[in-house]
Amino acid sequence: MFDNVTGVEETRQSAVKGIRIGLFSGLIFGFAATVGAVLVGYEPLMPLRLGASVLLGEGALTASPGTAILVGLIVHFSVSVYYGLLFGLSHERFTWMKHWHRLALGCLFGLVVWALNFQIIARVLYPWFLDFIQSIIALIHIAFYGLPLAMMYLRGERRSGGRAPRSVPRHA
Repeated sequence: MFDNVTGVEETRQSAVKGIRIGLFSGLIFGFAATVGAVLVGYEPLMPLRLGASVLLGEGALTASPGTAILVGLIVHFSVSVYYGLLFGLSHERFTWMKHWHRLALGCLFGLVVWALNFQIIARVLYPWFLDFIQSIIALIHIAFYGLPLAMMYLRGERRSGGRAPRSVPRHA
């Protein structure tokens, strides 16, 4: 009976940690995406305009700066928190791996987020997303979202005195 309570508490802690690191990684990613947009010749608001276009349609690419910022931030951080939550819940299953393996797993996670969002969802719902340089966007997802997720998760484990507790299924 108590093992189930412990498992639920571990899952809750993983979810909260995932949400928190999703927010911070989203902040890092947002900054990197803004710098990347400027470096390739777009306005600094272009990443937020793309985010806003998820809710407002392609017209968000030319919407007022205030609208782009408000809606873009809501969409960006909602998606960052969602993927952070998924990472936090799934990462608990990989505590047996070495740290550098889990850093690589974070990079892979960033690549999967890019592939899902840009190569699957955007192709169907938001084709204007594909007008931008996909290799740069993929690299930003890997290096500035997936890797920071893994790094912050590992840092949290080190602060708490080692690896997170691992639930082992009990047999009846």
